[in-house]
Amino acid sequence: DSLNHYAYGAICGWLFRGVCGIRLEAGKLTLRPFPHPSLGHAEARWLSPIGEIRSAWRYEEDRLVFEGSIPENRTAEIRLPDGSRKPLTGGAYSFITETAKGE
Repeated sequence: DSLNHYAYGAICGWLFRGVCGIRLEAGKLTLRPFPHPSLGHAEARWLSPIGEIRSAWRYEEDRLVFEGSIPENRTAEIRLPDGSRKPLTGGAYSFITETAKGE
């Protein structure tokens, strides 16, 4: 987040925490992306205190493709828009979900 200008920090925070869903709170890492067709795709990378975290999503026809990575020797949880939750360990991941028509 930018500490030089509130508006820049607010937008950056929304993109990282809201759109791409990177949340590191009290040492607990969660990836909870919020995709929307009007954006089409989004990607965020953060060199956090625990290492680099990446969260990305994109629409491909009737599918949503989620990709992410978390630092080695760490655990996290991904919460997908379909309501599923999956535990993660350090490494790179990819998940594909079907989208509802008109989503």
